[in-house]
Amino acid sequence: MNKIFLFNHRPPYPSELQQRSFPKGYFSPTFTLYNGEGSAREHVSRFLETLGEHEGDFDLRLREFSKSLTGRAYTWYNNLKPNSIHT
Repeated sequence: MNKIFLFNHRPPYPSELQQRSFPKGYFSPTFTLYNGEGSAREHVSRFLETLGEHEGDFDLRLREFSKSLTGRAYTWYNNLKPNSIHT
């Protein structure tokens, strides 16, 4: 018997942000990936720089941040409770 794995991921930021459109003309950039090693502060700084003119869009920051994580850093992020991040 085949088992179907259903995965209903809920982000740690408010789920209503997923319903919003991205800013007009926005294309998700290629982010430097952070795996949990090195300076988290430096990673966040690079993440914000990569957003360029959209750096001040706090909702966009929340939606895009997970794309900059890999390895244990992404695992940590993925295990945060839904709706636990607001800023």
